[in-house]
Amino acid sequence: MTESNLPRAESLLDHAGFVRHMARVAKQAGHAGLRLHDMRHAFCSRLAQAGVPIPTIKVLAGHKSIAPTMRYAGHVPGGATFEATKRLDKPVDDSEGDAKGDMED
Repeated sequence: MTESNLPRAESLLDHAGFVRHMARVAKQAGHAGLRLHDMRHAFCSRLAQAGVPIPTIKVLAGHKSIAPTMRYAGHVPGGATFEATKRLDKPVDDSEGDAKGDMED
């Protein structure tokens, strides 16, 4: 992108200006139609596939409640649920947090 193609800073501060800029950049990158929401969805899905706990994904996504984040709970690779339950066979180290996963102060 040349300097003449760059949007003015104030246009990026309003939502519509930012969306237009993202659409233009996506098209130039060969991804016409890609939206910021699509990238956010891919980010959350990849975190879920990597085994990141849903409450952590909620925080990273900036969701106010767990409900929208739960959509990503189904995005787990085959065999992941079996691997997760195998973790119960290992002893729990108290330094890793309490039963809810919270670290004690």
